[in-house]
Amino acid sequence: MLENFLIPYKQSAIPLKHFFNFREVTGISGIASENGETIFRVYARMAPGTPSARRTEYEQHIREEIETNLAIPAGYSVVFDNPQEEMEKSIRSLFIALAASVMLVYVVLAFQFNSLSIPLVILVTVPLGFIGVVFSLFLFNSSLNLNSMLGTILLAGIVVNNAIIMIDFYLKIGPNYGNNIDALVETAGIRFTPIVITMLTTVFGMLPLAIGFGEGSNIVQPLGIAVSGGLVISTLFTLFMVPSILNLMNVNKEKQG
Repeated sequence: MLENFLIPYKQSAIPLKHFFNFREVTGISGIASENGETIFRVYARMAPGTPSARRTEYEQHIREEIETNLAIPAGYSVVFDNPQEEMEKSIRSLFIALAASVMLVYVVLAFQFNSLSIPLVILVTVPLGFIGVVFSLFLFNSSLNLNSMLGTILLAGIVVNNAIIMIDFYLKIGPNYGNNIDALVETAGIRFTPIVITMLTTVFGMLPLAIGFGEGSNIVQPLGIAVSGGLVISTLFTLFMVPSILNLMNVNKEKQG
């Protein structure tokens, strides 16, 4: 079809094959092997909008066609791979990695603050970050995939910083105030600017990824969206949730006790 493409010239048109020589060649573009065995891969894709539940039906139909029309030489076999299963397995492993990262963060905070309850207050920011991840992915019409899951794992180690900044300062000035509310208000007012600046620097750093700036950046765009959106939402909630929880727990009295 390309060789017969017409190029306008003066009052007529000239086919492209007038300027170039076209020919069709069939050959092997490459030889693939797995575990030392030569393999031949044939790819197929279901039509867009086809329910994934019909994959088994289509696969069985192809198996029947192969058994009927294809004579497989001795030593060869036909294997059906499902990339979706590999993707789901990878996502499950990332959920395990996420849970492990949260546990490690808790252990580090428990040693740092010499308390088992204070790290729990700090880790409240992690599910708040997850809310931001889901909301931002929905807002930007993105999906929960490997890159967005990696962004969620990265976010779990970032969102706790805001709560650490606030709680560390509160524990230092709390004993100087007779009223717990006054200490929390003072903490929130003084630490508001550092928390917002920390959040903005991280979000601006991820912004090129989140907006898909540059060629090929759409591949890692979900990661930037997950980190940026999750951090913004988590920070907004942290400024209100953490002081409220600290007031209910009265951490300073626990520390003094």
